[in-house]
Amino acid sequence: MMEVEDCNNGNSSISLFDLPIESLTNIASYLRKSSRALFTVALAYDHNNVQVRDLCGIRSLHSWRKQLSAVGGERWDILDFGDLERDLARRLCDSDIEAVLLFFDAVHIRKLRLSNCTNIKGSCLEPLRGSLMLEQIDLSFAGDNNIGALPASLYILNSIVERECSSLRHIQFPDIREIVLDRTESSSEIKHFITKYNQMWKKRDNVSCSKCNTDINISGGNNIRWMNIFGIQFYTCAACTRFFCDECASEVVEDKPELGRVDMQMLAFCAHCQKNYCADCKRMNRCQVGIECDQYICCDCNYLRECSGCTFKMCGDCFNERRCDKNKAYCDFCE
Repeated sequence: MMEVEDCNNGNSSISLFDLPIESLTNIASYLRKSSRALFTVALAYDHNNVQVRDLCGIRSLHSWRKQLSAVGGERWDILDFGDLERDLARRLCDSDIEAVLLFFDAVHIRKLRLSNCTNIKGSCLEPLRGSLMLEQIDLSFAGDNNIGALPASLYILNSIVERECSSLRHIQFPDIREIVLDRTESSSEIKHFITKYNQMWKKRDNVSCSKCNTDINISGGNNIRWMNIFGIQFYTCAACTRFFCDECASEVVEDKPELGRVDMQMLAFCAHCQKNYCADCKRMNRCQVGIECDQYICCDCNYLRECSGCTFKMCGDCFNERRCDKNKAYCDFCE
């Protein structure tokens, strides 16, 4: 809001919303998709002075939403807040995320990624209750200081898993190892959800490997688990959500050093961000210090350290184990 001088009535106030829609659309075109969503909702919320939950009921917003949100022909069934600058992502609260979900019709959201949004508590997921369209959700927002957000999130996820026609394919949890190992109420809730999630997958038909077309549920036998006790999902690439059976996942792709694919499995697990990525979606680097370590680190995490004697790279665990007084560490060939 700013004040301008009116020759007849003195000072008057104008807001950003008073600019022509064409100007606002031009401004939005320079923003990333997630930033544009926040920009659009912020303008609509401020202009109408309404509660977040009332946004979708305002008919006057229809043309506004259609014009401003359609910049670049974007589809709004995928919302990825992970591409925001970390400082901005950390300032977002539940009401911010909930407003975006409501404004862009949560019932149609297929993928929602909330990585780095460490200030939210989980109540923002309410618009997704019982969703039949949601295919993927990234809840890695819950860092060490925000792990209390999980119970509210699980409450919503349970309502989705319980639907017979649920489309859910992939869930990314934060590092919940310490919670699961504790005998607390939160631990019981997590274990109960994981059990229900695995049961959901066992009931599904035609869950086929994207490479060999083998039915994963059948090939895995009665002991198959789609998610382990620590909330890590198997068989699924976190980027494209394609499925891979155990045999195809463990296949070593053709060595392509220029792409960082040296001795890389078709589906590899990043030890840092705890996500599985297929060779077609993400470059993975393997710890090279010795044959006993098989940790992979994805290109986004860039967590590998270089040997102090050559160009071989090692994971953080191996670096700490081999580190000497001068903060140097050497691989098996340079020791």
